[in-house]
Amino acid sequence: MFERYTEKARRVIFFARYEASQYGSPYIETEHLLLGIMREDRALVKQFLGQSNAESEIRAEIEKHIPPRERISTSVEVPLTSDSIKVLHFAAEEAERLAQRYVVRRSDLAREGPQAGNDSGATGKRFRSYCQSTA
Repeated sequence: MFERYTEKARRVIFFARYEASQYGSPYIETEHLLLGIMREDRALVKQFLGQSNAESEIRAEIEKHIPPRERISTSVEVPLTSDSIKVLHFAAEEAERLAQRYVVRRSDLAREGPQAGNDSGATGKRFRSYCQSTA
């Protein structure tokens, strides 16, 4: 599934898996993908969110919605939820739309942006604009 993903995009998924295990989640959910993106390239996320404390605010908001569970070992296989698979498929579609051969973090950000920003898509538009300018 990940053969079209760059090393950095694969790292986002690795970090998402790590985040899921730290929260004791038996699945990699979309919020874990967002946390993986934030962990992979903090400078890029800061560029879009602008605030210096935005990362901690997003993490705090996510933690409100994740039920506390015992941590899971990182050696345990943690599958993706159907929503996470959709996000990754959307990222692949976005890469194709931008005429990129590989799925890169920019594609992940462009698709995840509207949900992450929770601001009627304004953040997603900024991500997409950035993606198009750097493609």
